[in-house]
Amino acid sequence: MIGIAPEAWKQLLEPKQVVHFVGSHPEYWQERVAGKYFRVMLTQQIPYDRAYILGAGASYSADISDDNAAIGDLGLYPDNTMTLYEILLGMKSTSGSMLCYPRYPPNEWFITLEEGGFIPNVANNNLRYLGPWSEEITPYDRPQVRLHTIKDEESVGIMLYNDAPIHNKVVLGWIVNRCLMKFVNKEDLTDKELERCRELIHAGLVTRGHWGETVP
Repeated sequence: MIGIAPEAWKQLLEPKQVVHFVGSHPEYWQERVAGKYFRVMLTQQIPYDRAYILGAGASYSADISDDNAAIGDLGLYPDNTMTLYEILLGMKSTSGSMLCYPRYPPNEWFITLEEGGFIPNVANNNLRYLGPWSEEITPYDRPQVRLHTIKDEESVGIMLYNDAPIHNKVVLGWIVNRCLMKFVNKEDLTDKELERCRELIHAGLVTRGHWGETVP
């Protein structure tokens, strides 16, 4: 991965920063982190490019937690219970017409409108453009999409769709910020640390079924 803008790297968590896993209900974050605060002790940045070639109107789905590199999986979930992956995603393609839909769980849509039936649908000329990430939203050299993953959490999936009338090559540029965490009591944090704390909101808290409910 070459030519990443400096501001992209500056978005990443750094040692001594604090993260808070919002929500304590077991439907969301696992019990070992849910509702708790952790201090980042050590970080390591790992660039990771993956390229795909899709025919006109073709799609490709992946589960980002899968870890079998031999069959093309992504392996973007850690193995250590005290590791947090903070992941930025940028995109570039030969035609500029690749769409990337987030999926949570990997076989369901979670970026939808509230009215029934208003979910992404690549076969529909209007609903095709509901909810996808594009190169304009998250450019390869200035990634804006951010994900957070921990060990054994239910995976987030992606579905790529080639919206061009010709074959299209897309490069997904992942920046993995591997963070070693240490539990810290909220009472031991200063007001300034709490003010700068990164709130990690689980994907399940922004799905249609849970939108607007009280965070447990």
